[in-house]
Amino acid sequence: MKRISIVILLFAVINVFGQKFNNYPASQDANSSLCQEHRDLMPFFKINFNEEGEFKIVQFTDIHWESGLVGNKMTTLSMEIILDKEKPDLVVLTGDIVTLGDIAKGWSEVVAPMVQRKINWVVVLGNHDSEEKITRKEVYDIISSLKFNLTRKRLDTVPGVGNFSIPILSSDNKESVILYFFDSHAYSAPNMPGKYDWIKHDQQSWYRNESTKYTQKNNNEPLPSVAFFHIPLPEYKEIIIGETTIGQRDEGISSPRINSGLFSVMLEQRDIMGIFVGHNHNNDFIGIHDNIALAYGRCSGSNAYGNLRIGARVIELFQDEFHFDSWIVTASKKKDKFIYPSKNLVISEDEELLPSVQVSKILKYGVYYHYFEGKIESVHEISKLEEISSGIQNNFSLSPATVKDHFAFYFDAYIEIPEDGMYQFYVNSDDGAVLSIDDKCIIDNDTRHAQQLKKGIVGLQKGYHQINLMYFEDCASNELEIGISSLKIRENVIPDQMLFVK
Repeated sequence: MKRISIVILLFAVINVFGQKFNNYPASQDANSSLCQEHRDLMPFFKINFNEEGEFKIVQFTDIHWESGLVGNKMTTLSMEIILDKEKPDLVVLTGDIVTLGDIAKGWSEVVAPMVQRKINWVVVLGNHDSEEKITRKEVYDIISSLKFNLTRKRLDTVPGVGNFSIPILSSDNKESVILYFFDSHAYSAPNMPGKYDWIKHDQQSWYRNESTKYTQKNNNEPLPSVAFFHIPLPEYKEIIIGETTIGQRDEGISSPRINSGLFSVMLEQRDIMGIFVGHNHNNDFIGIHDNIALAYGRCSGSNAYGNLRIGARVIELFQDEFHFDSWIVTASKKKDKFIYPSKNLVISEDEELLPSVQVSKILKYGVYYHYFEGKIESVHEISKLEEISSGIQNNFSLSPATVKDHFAFYFDAYIEIPEDGMYQFYVNSDDGAVLSIDDKCIIDNDTRHAQQLKKGIVGLQKGYHQINLMYFEDCASNELEIGISSLKIRENVIPDQMLFVK
């Protein structure tokens, strides 16, 4: 009997250490049974897109829970209705969750709707979560034993508690979309300006390193990503009245006075599609600023201040796509559906796609160019000019020009479209430029003007399409850049590998 007991004990020990260092636990039950110490040591947990390539997140924020309050029943009922209606794969709590009273009891109560439904959940802390004579680390210690909690805290070299990333895996267990979580801290130090603290440079360096690692593993292509924290960035002030912005905008933006530069780092990394925060209870808007969606959740707690009916924000992600859908949901309705990067990039049932063209000759990478010199005021006057040179180059470029002013180009190539869909092109030019696909004008940015960006959307079948560009430069500075984006392609200059000539 002793030998049998020893063997059983050894198998148990091996199993524990196997779980500790296995990157991909086999089931959700395995996730929930691991202690926080083991969870913190693991790179991430296995969460996957479903068979349709979709992954749904419900964001609850600013619950302001205190055990024993009558309003808690309304909060719990709202959460339960929303969870049963949306059936999310993950719940993200973006701060100011349990703010008063018995903190340990409060956390057990507030996450009960997710635990009962066996839904994984994650927490980032707000400014009020560590005010009740408790530190942020102590809050994470309290929640460490709660089931279905995927939150991690162990990054001792990075300021704050709870800076981590979680990849969502494709059906073949490859990293497909990355979720980033930041501690936006609470209040600024007494000798620093402003009321609210900001995400520090070391946190930004951590994110840059994480993002770079994921990009390198993905053949140096950024992976679609979203970020969650509590206090909004100063950039939220840029979109509160933006053209793309929808939702409630009934409160000022309580951001840090100091802009520490996280948004610029995200722009440089080219992976973040959207940022989701809480903090201002009368805001639930979402809009796009420099190709990144900036969004508020909907205040979720009946004990919190505010005029909006309590609810949540839903974020639906799609495998390998720079695209997400998002909307506000309450116990009774859904509203304000937002499609990133643009609702116009979703193929409608009656959309007619331009057919691809058959190419009989062997193609090679490049773009044909014809270079002209002379003074004109529109691309349609290029035929009046004398052609100086022609040839093939890697992309749309003004480099063959031999004078600074009064010249023009005609570019001609095939562009290879990877799959049927809606594609958005942009032309950034100084002076005029007109872009056509299969002889259809997509962007008219003609006439004399300073640097100016225009966009156009077209439906294209998979395969090759003719792409033509006419450009002229009048005087002073000159500029030309041609870009592309879709639901799966992050907006960028058209890659050389998509352009061909016979």
